[in-house]
Amino acid sequence: MPSPSAYRPVSSGHSIGTLHNLPQLVAARDGLIQAERSAAATAQGDESVRAFITQLDAAIRQPDSEKLFALVVKANLKRFVQGLTVSRPASWTTEILHVDRVDANRVALDVMLKVKTEARDQSGTAVFVLTRLGNNWVLEDVPHQLFNVK
Repeated sequence: MPSPSAYRPVSSGHSIGTLHNLPQLVAARDGLIQAERSAAATAQGDESVRAFITQLDAAIRQPDSEKLFALVVKANLKRFVQGLTVSRPASWTTEILHVDRVDANRVALDVMLKVKTEARDQSGTAVFVLTRLGNNWVLEDVPHQLFNVK
């Protein structure tokens, strides 16, 4: 079974802006998360965001492309969903580390992913960009530059 890097999304590149200085961006995000944890701050976000992540995790653990495509922007994350449905992870857990509210209908989540495949356990961080469509959240993007599961 392929490693979780097989699930690495192909980003549209439009969600969080241009990433000219990626190492500094990653370091700044990591520093912010560590500072919040040191101050005992918890990841903010409304209950609907946490409920969506729980729903997404459940769908990933039992991947069915129709169910997953209902939770993502298909045009942006088609390869991501295909990778999950072809090479099913035995386990997938997402922990929200930090929430950036972009606007009333959009959030960027720094997340910790714990993924088990038949071959090994892997973990790392990623950024999930969610967009609200009506009363529901959908996963708009997972910028591949910020998907660091090893």
